[in-house]
Amino acid sequence: LYYNNSGNRSVATALPFDWDGSDMQRRLLQIYIGDDVSTNPDALSTACSFPSPSFLKGLSSGGLHLRGPLQPGVLKAGETRVGGLSGVEWREVILAMGLATLVLGAAVLYACWPALIYMECRKLETPKYTVQKILAPAVEIRKYDSFVVASTKVSGPMRASMSDGFRSVAGYIFGKNKAKQGGDSQKISMTAPVRYERGSGGRGEVSFVMPSAYKKATLPRPVSDQVKIKEVPVQTFAVLRFSGPSPTDEQLRERTKQLEGILKEQGYESAGAVQLHQYHPPFAPSWLRRNEVLLPIRKEGFRIPLIWENAV
Repeated sequence: LYYNNSGNRSVATALPFDWDGSDMQRRLLQIYIGDDVSTNPDALSTACSFPSPSFLKGLSSGGLHLRGPLQPGVLKAGETRVGGLSGVEWREVILAMGLATLVLGAAVLYACWPALIYMECRKLETPKYTVQKILAPAVEIRKYDSFVVASTKVSGPMRASMSDGFRSVAGYIFGKNKAKQGGDSQKISMTAPVRYERGSGGRGEVSFVMPSAYKKATLPRPVSDQVKIKEVPVQTFAVLRFSGPSPTDEQLRERTKQLEGILKEQGYESAGAVQLHQYHPPFAPSWLRRNEVLLPIRKEGFRIPLIWENAV
């Protein structure tokens, strides 16, 4: 029986000896501690902090019953135990630790991913605006600076058409474009929000705001003739902000009526098509997602100009 306590671990290996209890003290016990080798069985308790050499008790089925600091168990001929565990037991421990690590990692990721999404979305460039007046909680009047958008026409239910429109415009900014002066296509940084403007007859328009570093003249041409580049002038909007998943057509109508009611109480009048702005990806938690309903407004007979656009 060999015990090695070097390297901050205990290793026990059984060899096929014929043990008898009365003769156990005189059997060869080798204690390896660094370079010091002892055949004195009394050194076993001192060097390895065992209570006494009598921790080896009994003989069962050709094996030794282990007691003391090592995990109790039967050490059979040819079997090796490290820290009191056999190879099979160590594999089970390692597997359990691996599974526990995966579960813990998944729990940490689940707890942290909303914060990661929030931080990444905060890095996205957004259109510049000035808040002119707060009409109610989550309702305000904003004056937007001019900006450029890449847009595409869509039709059908809002959620489905927004998804289709998103893919078309995303293809443009991810490289489906041509430089106006020749050369390779360009990748354009993502911005926020994704804009949806509702038209009549189930039609609408999905657009991305282009980074402020670009002007209409400097943006590459879309490969698809479904994607258009537009310049949006300075505009003033009434904005209703809310959280939650992407609204349905009915929910958008309800939010629009809510905003129109507040505008009427404050002496404003809407003057154009409603818009929906979404600032977070669909996989973000609904409580984190920022949605906004916007209406161009007029007051005391003054009408705010609608979107001026000059398609490429």
